Amino acid sequence: GRIWAAQRDAIVELVKASIPALNKGSYKDASIDRAAAAWDAYFREDAALAALDAEAKPELLSTSILTKRTNKNQSTPTQAFFDAADAVLAARSAIAGALDLARLRLIRDLIDAVGPDLRQRKRERRVISFDDMLYNLYAALESGDHPVLAASLREKFPVALIDEFQDTDPLQFAIFERIYARGRLPAFLVGDPKQAIYSFRNAD
Repeated sequence: GRIWAAQRDAIVELVKASIPALNKGSYKDASIDRAAAAWDAYFREDAALAALDAEAKPELLSTSILTKRTNKNQSTPTQAFFDAADAVLAARSAIAGALDLARLRLIRDLIDAVGPDLRQRKRERRVISFDDMLYNLYAALESGDHPVLAASLREKFPVALIDEFQDTDPLQFAIFERIYARGRLPAFLVGDPKQAIYSFRNAD
C-alpha cells in the first residue's frame, strides 16, 4: 500500500510506456487505468480482505502476469509494486480458499448437528412428517433392534411393485433394499430414468 501511495502515477506510466513490449490484447491504456482504479479502491479500504474488483483485472499490474504477457524478445517492466501485487493476490487467494474450506466444514457440522436435533425436537412436540416416517422406518430396519421387522413387512407385502421408480431417492431405495433384496420375494421396479423429476432430492 505504501508503494502504491507513493508511486501510483509512476507505476501506471511505466506500464503504459511498456505497452509495445506487452500483449496488445491485454494491455491498453484503458485496461491499465481500470486495473489501477481497482488497486485505488482496494487500498482506500485499508483492509487485506477489502473488495478487489476482479473484472478490472488488477493482476495486470503484477509481475507474474506482466512476465507472462511480455512479447518474445522484449523486456518485462519491473517495479517493487508488481512483486507486492503478486504477494497480495496470492495471499488473498489462499485466504479465500481457507475461508471456503471453513465454510464447507461449518455447513457439514451444521447438517450433522441439525438433523438429530430437529428429530429430537419433533419427538418432544409429537410432530412427524412424511420424511420422518421414511427415516424412522429406515433407522428401524438398519439398527438391528427390530430383527423381525423386515420379515414381517415381506410377509404382509409378499410382492412389491414400485412404480415411477426413477423418482426414488436414496433413503427410499435403502428401505426397499433392506426389505426385499435379502429375501427371495419378487420386487418389480418400473420407471423411466428420463423422467427423474426429483433429481433435486438426489433421486437417481
